[in-house]
Amino acid sequence: QQETLPAFDAVGVSAEDLQGIKMALSGILLCGEVKFALSGEETQVANKDEFHATCSLLGLPETELTVAVTTNTRKVGGEMIQSPVTVEEAVIYMKSIARSCYGEMFAWLIKRANEITALPPDRANSKWIAVLDIFGFEAFEQNSIEQFFINYTNERLQRFFTRVWFDGEIATYSREGIDSSHIEFDSNVSIITLIDSPKNPPGILAKLN
Repeated sequence: QQETLPAFDAVGVSAEDLQGIKMALSGILLCGEVKFALSGEETQVANKDEFHATCSLLGLPETELTVAVTTNTRKVGGEMIQSPVTVEEAVIYMKSIARSCYGEMFAWLIKRANEITALPPDRANSKWIAVLDIFGFEAFEQNSIEQFFINYTNERLQRFFTRVWFDGEIATYSREGIDSSHIEFDSNVSIITLIDSPKNPPGILAKLN
């Protein structure tokens, strides 16, 4: 926190935006504290205070969110029918909302950072330096599907960087008659193929699908 908060200020994030980020993160974390219980045949929120705080922080209407996470709505014969969900399903719905909110906030934050740090129009053709920060690879004893996709994205980014930089440079050397045999780099094509090959043989994603 001592390093993160000053970093927001350094790139020009306003105090109002920073407060919104803090509220959104707090609300997302509180989603995991919301409990549900069965009352008769209906699933209800068990801890109203935590649920109220979650809705307030995320700016979501409490009544509508309650309906969204405790019922299923189907259209049958032109009529909308609501049916109660199980406690387990309500927990999954609440986690899905947390994940969706986090994804939207993360996308907004990246867009906002790009807007703040972008060159003004009158300097669009100026020379500049960019830094590529690839996501951190992680290898846990048990990896979640999210971590799998993070690592897959990293492999794709690495392949893109390799193709643009090394493959491009070697092709330039070849056109200009320069010896490029001394250039060595590790290719991760086999890893990407293992993950996303559509067939012959199908990769991990094809099998999961």
